[in-house]
Amino acid sequence: MSNPVNSKPNGVQDSFGSSSVSNITANQRVKTTFGSIGTITDVPQFSGTTVTGMWTMGATRVKVNGLPIINTASVGVGLNAAGSSTGPLTVAQADNKVKGL
Repeated sequence: MSNPVNSKPNGVQDSFGSSSVSNITANQRVKTTFGSIGTITDVPQFSGTTVTGMWTMGATRVKVNGLPIINTASVGVGLNAAGSSTGPLTVAQADNKVKGL
């Protein structure tokens, strides 16, 4: 079953429940009404304990520019300023109109 994709700049949450304040993405080609579809190379940025994040597993079948997209089943890790893990990342606000495996 396919999952909603991440296309909202503040749609990612860290393990403390803080929403991302921005998202650095290389994808400028494929967009939804909310923004660019997230890919595995995206870097979500946070304010607070978690400073940044990285994705470790994206979608298995859908790719943009050869990179797996980020959907609600994707796995990521939050990082603090020292580079230590602060816990998992989750896609909390996804575009339910666009889905992918």
